[in-house]
Amino acid sequence: MSTYSLYQLNLAINGLANMSKAINFRIPRNKTAALQHIQNLVVRGYSSWTDGTILHTKLERFVHKMDENYGVTENIQMRARNRAKKSASTHLVIYPCDDTSYYWWLLVTAGRGNVHEMERLQDALSPVNRVKFGEQFELLYRQRTRVQGGGAGWTWRMQKTYYENWEYDLVRAVRSYNTKEVQNVINMLTRMPMFAGVREQVYKLLRRGERVWRRSGERTEVKWPGKLPYLQRIKIWS
Repeated sequence: MSTYSLYQLNLAINGLANMSKAINFRIPRNKTAALQHIQNLVVRGYSSWTDGTILHTKLERFVHKMDENYGVTENIQMRARNRAKKSASTHLVIYPCDDTSYYWWLLVTAGRGNVHEMERLQDALSPVNRVKFGEQFELLYRQRTRVQGGGAGWTWRMQKTYYENWEYDLVRAVRSYNTKEVQNVINMLTRMPMFAGVREQVYKLLRRGERVWRRSGERTEVKWPGKLPYLQRIKIWS
């Protein structure tokens, strides 16, 4: 987490000194809220995107510049007028990366506007250009099975390397016969943001870990979850 708290950052951005105008900008309350917010925007048509990281010392001016250039803080009425004029609308999403920096995502609709010329935007629908949350998650559009209700929709899942790292950690813990470490890995996995894609991956990891544990003949009790919770819609903002 940056030396700025989310609350302090909101105040700092809204009250910038020596800027042409004050702007209204909010940051999602936690990681799951940030993922949900990005997914909601893509579903609503903000499917062109670019991203990056920014030092917290430069964030205030960065947000103000994005607003001046692309209107990232426009209200609902202004966005409705953009749609009527077939102009592009934009959203900027920001979330802490580490102690010194923030992730940012610029999400854009189709339509006229200099953002399409000024930024190197990618198409979220493209399998090679999926929206990513750091090196952890990626947003994909996929077909649902009959059990899942059929149709197609958006969901987050772990990126390949991130998934493989969790698999390695779990299997290594199991094969070391370290019950405490196994339970710690299980607990961390079950605290993941349970979007449908992530939930399926976590379930698969747990079943793999459990099979290795049973084959080892270890008799120490480990709580292997049977069912995993479904993610409910949560509040985006504090």
